[in-house]
Amino acid sequence: MTISLLLPVKTYSQETPSLAIQANRCRYYYIRSRSGDHLTRNLLFFQEGDMIDLTGLNKCIEIIDNYIKETHVTPEERQVYENVRNNLFSWRNQINNK
Repeated sequence: MTISLLLPVKTYSQETPSLAIQANRCRYYYIRSRSGDHLTRNLLFFQEGDMIDLTGLNKCIEIIDNYIKETHVTPEERQVYENVRNNLFSWRNQINNK
C-alpha cells in the first residue's frame, strides 16, 4: 500500500486560490481593461441594456482591500494595489453616476 492511496487527491478545481493570486488576477483584469480588452472588462462589469452588473468589480475591490490589509505586503506592493483599488472605485463611481 502506498501513501498516495491513503490521502485524498485534491484537484485544482477544488482548491481556492490564495488571496495573493486573486488580487493579482484583479490587477491583471484592471490592466487589460485599461488597454481596451473588452472581454476582460466584462469580467469586472457587464452592461446589457439598462442593467449594469458590477459583481466582478465589487469583488475585486473587496479582494484587493483584504490583500492590502495583510502584513506581508511590501510598501511597493501596497502602493500598486492601492492605485488599482482607487481606480476600480473611480470606475464604480462613474458607472453608478450615469
